[in-house]
Amino acid sequence: MRNLPTIWSNCLAGWWLGGGGNVSHLIAMLIGVSLLYVGGSGFLDNFDKGTSLGPITFGLRRFALYLIAALISSSGINGWVIWCGLAMAAYTTGIGFFARAGNAPTPVRYWPLIFLSAPFIVALVMNTGIWVQRALLLEFILAAWIVRSLAFIFRDHPRDVNRTVSGLMAGIVWVDLIAALDFPAKAVWIFPALFILTVVLNGRNLFPARN
Repeated sequence: MRNLPTIWSNCLAGWWLGGGGNVSHLIAMLIGVSLLYVGGSGFLDNFDKGTSLGPITFGLRRFALYLIAALISSSGINGWVIWCGLAMAAYTTGIGFFARAGNAPTPVRYWPLIFLSAPFIVALVMNTGIWVQRALLLEFILAAWIVRSLAFIFRDHPRDVNRTVSGLMAGIVWVDLIAALDFPAKAVWIFPALFILTVVLNGRNLFPARN
């Protein structure tokens, strides 16, 4: 439930990349995926923890949201949907691998950072002109948030994986906004609002009370 706003931002980005279209279709999808998420999140979490492929299946589910949202848009699935969806899949796969690190005082591996870099690479490759400048601005915000989140897992013991994972999950919204870079200016506030909502819902993990 804490990360439901990131599901909405995934759907919004996929829908916009597919050409936008009928808002009522988008709202119907948001209601549907919300019910599925709330009803099945416990099962999916247990499944991900019980298999070595958990981080990958987690990423693929986010990719699927992009595809499904694009299917209800005016133009359907296109190259932007696929590439930005794959970038999202890679980013969330990286989150899944960091979630497996645990709080034990063993060294944390750095290679999942490769997955987190995917949205940055895709945005710089696929955008041109003024859109590159806008992408760089949002990437700076996302990078700063990622660095803040990773600080809690790469620091000396005590490690706090929950704060890292919760922070990276909130960053999903920024990844979606980078993907939907040309989203209408009058409605672009929706993405920061979803980010703030995710942070608020994850408040206990992101800002635990001091002992």
